Amino acid sequence: LSELWCFPIKSCGPIPLNEIECGILGAQAGQLRDRVFLVTRPNGEKLTARTYPKMLLVSPKIEGNMMTLNAPGMNQIEIDIGKLYSVTNTLEVKVWKDLATCVDCGDEAASWFSKYIWGEAEGLRLVFYPSSLPKPVINDKGYLFEQADDRDTGALHDETSYMLMNQSSFDDLNTKIEKPVTALQYRPNFVVKGPELSPWDEDNWKWVKIGETVFKNVQPCIR
Repeated sequence: LSELWCFPIKSCGPIPLNEIECGILGAQAGQLRDRVFLVTRPNGEKLTARTYPKMLLVSPKIEGNMMTLNAPGMNQIEIDIGKLYSVTNTLEVKVWKDLATCVDCGDEAASWFSKYIWGEAEGLRLVFYPSSLPKPVINDKGYLFEQADDRDTGALHDETSYMLMNQSSFDDLNTKIEKPVTALQYRPNFVVKGPELSPWDEDNWKWVKIGETVFKNVQPCIR
């Protein structure tokens, strides 16, 4: 296991870790939880870095209850995560075909993201997934393999609550393309490497044990 990553805000910058707890929703360390924040339009439609790549430059840091955000050309902003659990202003957001109930993070955060992404005073919201249970699954989404259960879908994740990548596979890929890529561009939680690993070994893994936690391999990442 060579890298550990957590992405508190979907499509924004990562936080590197030396250790994590493995919960049903995904990687976590105190108030740091994987993909529990989301930038949306007022109607709940999500924004991602596929369309707005500058989102990747939003740099989060979490200490205690406070999340601090920085981005190029922007003043630093702080969000008290602890207070979000008591917010009653909810918004239904759509993550592909799945719906999730989130709470609004307030006007200051909304203005910050609107200015950074759109250059406007308003138009975007930052929302938070407060639940400790996975989001409901729409059964006709089509891409879940038979091995996947409803509990595997995480918080605001696209597909499953964890993603693991094999560094050997990226090394092999980089011999075939002009512009090299890194595992981080695929936004995994775990990166593994070692002389005993060959490219694409992970395609045949059924179970993975990291520390005392056992993971079921339910499907390849569609990326």
